[in-house]
Amino acid sequence: MLELKDIILEESSACRRQPVSFVVRPGDTYTFNSPSRSLNTCLLRVIMGLKAPVEGYVTIEGEHVSSRSSSTFRRLMTYLPHGLFLPHCRVSEFLLTLWSLQVNSDLELRRQQVRQQWSQLDVDISWWDAYADEVPWAVMRRILLAVSSMTGHPLVLLDMPFDGQSEEHVRLMDGYIRQMAQSGKSVLQTSLDRLPAGSSEKTIPESAPTVPSPGAKAPSDAPSSPSFQPLSLFDT
Repeated sequence: MLELKDIILEESSACRRQPVSFVVRPGDTYTFNSPSRSLNTCLLRVIMGLKAPVEGYVTIEGEHVSSRSSSTFRRLMTYLPHGLFLPHCRVSEFLLTLWSLQVNSDLELRRQQVRQQWSQLDVDISWWDAYADEVPWAVMRRILLAVSSMTGHPLVLLDMPFDGQSEEHVRLMDGYIRQMAQSGKSVLQTSLDRLPAGSSEKTIPESAPTVPSPGAKAPSDAPSSPSFQPLSLFDT
């Protein structure tokens, strides 16, 4: 279970101050709906322990996420960022780096699993052999969403997954994400305004995302800059 208690996020472009609190339980699909892309990403970085909140705290299964414990908790998370640097290699090779697989026999097994998952998101299996940096980003987001569902991590963080998608693909992705939650995962997604009606059990309104008043300081035990920078979707 993920809980945020009285969190105030740091944002330089405004001076609103209203704590954010919510709980995401296994089976939940929770949406943080904010008009700010940077605020959405900031929230997920706070949960991963890559950025300290100005006030408040985060717990996972009742344990506080701190600068010392965050690397352990990230092993429980699957994170789909809003933007990602894609190397010039085939999609299959790129995905294998995420899975950390080195045995050729695993490649065919994964291809079969991927085919089934991709078909639910309108992703043609021909993209398997395409170069990752040449795949349209909207397609790549659906590819990576499918990969997210294939991990055993109980907490899934999705940063604006519907951004740049067609209405039909938003509908497919929304159903897919809810299936992930129904399998027992806790899913937290951020959004600007691309959520279909009734897509989530809970939504944070625009007025809830908050930023510090001038002069607010971060807790003393939090690093001023993150010591960990994710190089892939999954911290294993």
